[in-house]
Amino acid sequence: MLPSTHRIGQSYRIQQILRRGLFFRSFSFQAKLLTSNEAHNRFALIVSKKTAKKAVIRNRIRRRLDEAVRKCIHAPSSTCYDIVILARSEALTTEFSRLVEEILTLLKTIDRSPPSHG
Repeated sequence: MLPSTHRIGQSYRIQQILRRGLFFRSFSFQAKLLTSNEAHNRFALIVSKKTAKKAVIRNRIRRRLDEAVRKCIHAPSSTCYDIVILARSEALTTEFSRLVEEILTLLKTIDRSPPSHG
């Protein structure tokens, strides 16, 4: 599980990110993000019933993404963001190393071209 300092706990903030956030897509997930006033990146993971009908599978996807994000939370970045990751069903079968690589790619991409709103 992610440390509480790296989680977005407020549902209103998650809704705000989903409505106004910058969109990023990868093979295993989609992400929406907004700039943050925090000292580090914060994450929220969403695995919907549309992704997987069974709770066991949704939980496995959530645990895999959670661990991949945990490995990447200390990646250096010039600006901090609140990032909501929307899982896709491919996250279950994708190799774990690729999941980590996709999250690092997300962080590098947003660091190169930061969003202008927040």
